Amino acid sequence: MSTKFNRLSRTPLTEEIIELIKERITSGEIPIGERLPTEHQLVNDLGVSRSSIREVLITLQAEGFITIKRGKGAYVINKEEFDKNKFIEWLEKSEYEMQELLEIRMAIEPFITYLAAQKAKEEDIRELERINDELEQLLHSKTVKEIVEKDEEFHETILKMAKNQGLEFIYKNFIPRLHEYRTKIFVFHTSPQYGSNPPFIAYHKRILNAIKNRDPENAQKEMLQHVIESQNDIMILSKKIQT
Repeated sequence: MSTKFNRLSRTPLTEEIIELIKERITSGEIPIGERLPTEHQLVNDLGVSRSSIREVLITLQAEGFITIKRGKGAYVINKEEFDKNKFIEWLEKSEYEMQELLEIRMAIEPFITYLAAQKAKEEDIRELERINDELEQLLHSKTVKEIVEKDEEFHETILKMAKNQGLEFIYKNFIPRLHEYRTKIFVFHTSPQYGSNPPFIAYHKRILNAIKNRDPENAQKEMLQHVIESQNDIMILSKKIQT
């Protein structure tokens, strides 16, 4: 398939050309995998300079609409897949301050719980109750590793109940980076000073009850308080680990 761009009635700004090509790509007029016209053809079709076309192509590549292959031209790619891969690459390579990760959790998890209270089905709530009951049982006999895994299952079940793919993607790519610190928190919370009633148990019960009562505002508030307490504990332990 050959793609042709008609000459515009006036010399366009680079941004206007970028938006024109984006529109052709997102509408499917230029499908994924197709090669764009050559620089020379775009210059002739659009009536602009070669340097302007190069700037357009570089911008489109940076934004994930095309990939430029040396000696072969520019090809349309799957922007959604590009965005996901770039996000994960950025996440893995960056050295996040723990405070930033905790702030991200504070920003999204209470709202996830708000949505869960709105959208949860009866079977979802029963599943959450089962997980929380199992978590309480684990406190008496199992290892910290098993307790952490069950706690993460509790929070991930709330995430599924929220039924929001965007939030799920963000959560699952950030929260695992807190795993080591969460483990240390459970060592702290399951120590003898707390006996058989560590603080997170009470928070879980209040969160669960708010979801059961279809009370989004209270569910959000209880999760926020739970996250704040976890944040405070993690930051205290983080300082101890670094010293």
